[in-house]
Amino acid sequence: MTHRLITATALGLALSASVLSACGGSSGSEPAASSASADPGSAAPSGDASGGGNLSPVDDVCALVSPTDLGDLLADAGQPTSVKSAGDPEQVCSYSSPSGGTLSLLVDTQQPGQERFDGLFQFEDVSGGAEMIGDLGFTAAYAAEGPNNAVMDAVLNGWYVQVRVEGADQEDPKDALLQLADTVRQRMVAMPSDSEAGAGSASPEGAGDTTAPAATDDVALRLEVTEPASLATVITEASLGDGAQVLCPVPGAGGPWLVNGQANLLGGGVGAEGPLARLSLAVDAGIQGPGTYDGNITMTTTDDQTDLGGPGTIVVEDGERSGSFAVATTEGDMSGTWAC
Repeated sequence: MTHRLITATALGLALSASVLSACGGSSGSEPAASSASADPGSAAPSGDASGGGNLSPVDDVCALVSPTDLGDLLADAGQPTSVKSAGDPEQVCSYSSPSGGTLSLLVDTQQPGQERFDGLFQFEDVSGGAEMIGDLGFTAAYAAEGPNNAVMDAVLNGWYVQVRVEGADQEDPKDALLQLADTVRQRMVAMPSDSEAGAGSASPEGAGDTTAPAATDDVALRLEVTEPASLATVITEASLGDGAQVLCPVPGAGGPWLVNGQANLLGGGVGAEGPLARLSLAVDAGIQGPGTYDGNITMTTTDDQTDLGGPGTIVVEDGERSGSFAVATTEGDMSGTWAC
């Protein structure tokens, strides 16, 4: 089974990642940003010591963190803003402070947390810059992105969670991010199993059906390398095989922008229709609607798992669901198209 996600991770991406994605058809509407209606901290239980409260990120992801929880990260942070589109597997909540600092909280409400975490960090170019942490009662990866900027990916009560902070009050926000992750863990209900989700518990409308909406040829993502001939590849959810990671951005969501398709080579994934097992398009600074952007275009070959690519050009068409890309590689100038 493959999954549609939205984020960027410690590749300077991770996540937003947070945001670590509705990979729908070209007619998908842009999600509206709306302020949270109440102080989310007022309704958040502390949970027991083993973790597991009663709040579901499916119902209201912003309820997991109150602005008062961010005192060590963003002093005087205002009420959060939720960016949400019906049926999206990822829910994102953002916070900002008068000084210009921002924090985003992303929760994947569809893919099992450990499965997504392992898939994201199976490649060296993603995991190499992250510090793996596993002695706090939960799995996490922390990556500093310069003074006062950092991203943390974690598995909390079965959910994949990503927290990204930019302009934090602390130059090294690691301890504060880990404390925030533990707070979220104590408040959040355990992720339901596939059978429970299918029965309608803690799942968004339509989430029981994990089939991606059609973009082209009945798949949600399509990456095609047309030049040079030696790298000609078509990557779709179907071609990547079991355990693949498919990440698509939510139009208008803000934050780092990432389109990614990669086979789970460590788990015996079959790769793609061509020599590439992974292709990622990233604009770390995010996009502001349709246009041409400087970004990073990286790929991994199937046979010897060689990493190629680097800085290139990414074109985003109207609707932010498709476009093209170009980058110089050791195999020659590479170009192609993308659709999510």
